[in-house]
Amino acid sequence: MEFKTDNGWNINTLNTILPSEVVNEIVQISITKATDKMFWKPNASGIFSITSCIQLFRQSKTRQMAYKHIWDKRRVAREVWSHFSRAMNVQEIKCGHPRSMLIHWFLQKEANTGEIRNVSPMVIIWFLWMARNKAKHDHYNIRTDRIIKQVYILINALIRAGRIKQNGRSKRNKPIAVKWIKPEVDWFKLNTDGALKGNELAAGGGLLRNNLGDPIWGFYEYYGECSILEAELRAIETGLKLCWTQGYRRVWIETDSKTSITLINQNNGPWGVQYTLQSIREILENMEYKLSHTWREGNQAADWFAARGYCEKRYGLMDANEFKGRINGIVKLDRIDSRSTGGYVFTLEGAAVSRKSLKWTVIARSTMEYEFITLDKCGEETKWLQHFLEDIPKWSKHVPAICRHCDSQSAIGKVQSNIYNDKSRHICRRHNSFRQPIFTRYISIDYVKSKDNIADLLTKGLNRDLVEKSSMGMGQKPIKEYIDTLKTQLS
Repeated sequence: MEFKTDNGWNINTLNTILPSEVVNEIVQISITKATDKMFWKPNASGIFSITSCIQLFRQSKTRQMAYKHIWDKRRVAREVWSHFSRAMNVQEIKCGHPRSMLIHWFLQKEANTGEIRNVSPMVIIWFLWMARNKAKHDHYNIRTDRIIKQVYILINALIRAGRIKQNGRSKRNKPIAVKWIKPEVDWFKLNTDGALKGNELAAGGGLLRNNLGDPIWGFYEYYGECSILEAELRAIETGLKLCWTQGYRRVWIETDSKTSITLINQNNGPWGVQYTLQSIREILENMEYKLSHTWREGNQAADWFAARGYCEKRYGLMDANEFKGRINGIVKLDRIDSRSTGGYVFTLEGAAVSRKSLKWTVIARSTMEYEFITLDKCGEETKWLQHFLEDIPKWSKHVPAICRHCDSQSAIGKVQSNIYNDKSRHICRRHNSFRQPIFTRYISIDYVKSKDNIADLLTKGLNRDLVEKSSMGMGQKPIKEYIDTLKTQLS
């Protein structure tokens, strides 16, 4: 029987085998123009495949069979491991358990091949397993020299690409500044987010803002049991429906879910979210839109609404006048440049010998974290100045501990305490690197009031009196005194 035609559902056929109330429910479901696909639900992606069907009914065998092909139980595997053990200067060990072999491999102190030694076991295991599968399924002849060549080719490609270094550690990625970006004039920005708790209960939310960063409205809703992907897409769908009904036709949609963006731009997706994706695409066809990804740190306002939807377990719409408390602070921080300015001044015998003012490339979550970042940067300059003074031939004085003045009592207290504090767990480990020099007593830290902190001149705008006071603290003459001196010399 054909249950659908080119014009829609075949209602007469449905009425012959189903109750009328069921037919009424079916008719409300729109029929897509895409071709029908068969899905196998146990598959994670939702797409039917023979592999997923076989995996459902076959019984998994013990993993010890696989170990024999990639460790020292077979001649080829034994020869490959022996070759690279000699190449990496790793002492060979005859051990049947893979965990013991890897521990022995990584704990060899005399091996000096840098990151290559750490990456090689994974590459060796991969090509041994590929050779085993080809031999079993494609009647492929396993050769030791071929596997060794494949391992060398991949490692050399990783070195040329800069992913690993032959000696030492690879360079860490530079931190990036994450912040909320305002839309263009006559455009509106919709930020959405989904939230999923441990018991599979989901919620979503979002808000709309204009080109000045001012909020127009925000929404939150509760979805119940569903996946995080479905929650992200349903939040986008709800936000777009609100924009459409209120007449907003130029919308920039921003979310922290890359998967959602990919599925919206494609013509397919998992079967569980097909109708949500179809609804989103139908709205976007009649709108001028942009679709972009942001990190979670740049999507905190939408995250707040999603969390509220889970807490209240209902749908809610907030007007801009109702933005109070924490959400009001988040929106205000998004409206301005959230990156802070830091600075330091080093004085010697009352005169400034080094100073710096810069805007940090990372966004911190608290004022204390910015103090930690500044102190860490200041520590690098401290170490250089100490070595510089020690290298001066005629500098007869012993270089004492350099005292650093800080106007944040909370940061000083955190430095002097080793107790774990849940409120400061977000502070990155590298920002604590200056604590060790303090404990070794070649650097000290002391509290100074903000009005007496001469580095305040490098971080914020001050009144005239404080500017002159800070300048004199750096060993500079006030402009008035300089002009008087100049007049005296000219007369």
